[in-house]
Amino acid sequence: MNADLKIFRVVLPSSITSLSILCGLFAIFNVLLGRQNQGTYTVSCWLIIVAALIDGVDGKVARMTHSSSPFGIQYDSIADVITFGVAATVVLFQQVFAALVEASPAYYLIPVLFLLCGAIRLARFNVTATTGAKKCFRGLPAPTAASAIMGLFLFSHALETIYGVPLSPAFKVRLAVLWTLLVSLLMVSVVEYSVTARFFLGEMRQHWFRTLVNAFILIDLVAGYVLFDDAGTAFFLLGAFYVGYHLWLAGVRLLKRNLSGTAPAANPAAPIDGP
Repeated sequence: MNADLKIFRVVLPSSITSLSILCGLFAIFNVLLGRQNQGTYTVSCWLIIVAALIDGVDGKVARMTHSSSPFGIQYDSIADVITFGVAATVVLFQQVFAALVEASPAYYLIPVLFLLCGAIRLARFNVTATTGAKKCFRGLPAPTAASAIMGLFLFSHALETIYGVPLSPAFKVRLAVLWTLLVSLLMVSVVEYSVTARFFLGEMRQHWFRTLVNAFILIDLVAGYVLFDDAGTAFFLLGAFYVGYHLWLAGVRLLKRNLSGTAPAANPAAPIDGP
């Protein structure tokens, strides 16, 4: 019985990670099967967002079951490259750039940049990761970056099909290019990002503004889904707020250091990096 329980504790986190890989794989399948469809690939977008939610679970389960291991860290990184690197890039390319590359091969550069930044982000994680709980992330996590792009597609789809707001193809391309460039560069930056669970659920009294915004987005999520069958808008707002809030904090810290004329102090308890 003890042996069976031990095997279960070891296998469970890796099984959860495998679900993330399957989400990425089926996101690619859906894009390939719908390659003649000129609409948005909402199923693929949701699969990658679900994979991002799953990605936040496997590490916690491993720590709860005391089964964290270097193998789990490496396997999780491989899963992230597949789902939040390759699969997200395929959806991004097919959604925005596939119809444009014939006119200008330069449009290949945007999805390629996203994939390379994600791979660099995960490689940096591999050489710094530990099996302990993460305090924060240096650079935007790859799952959050991929989810932010998928959220943009879902938001655009909701504006056009649910709320009747027309968006020109040129505007959608520009918006996708700018948003993809931003999240790609943030992945390889040293901007500090909170662990998502702590950002959305922790330290609510100390960070009342953040809590209010998160509560508003949560209300929008419930109301949007119930009234309009629209959950994509809220997920985009969550991603945009998470990205922008930490970028704003980094700018404030940089401005304060420049005004004071002091260099950042060495921190012996530096935050643990994460994917």
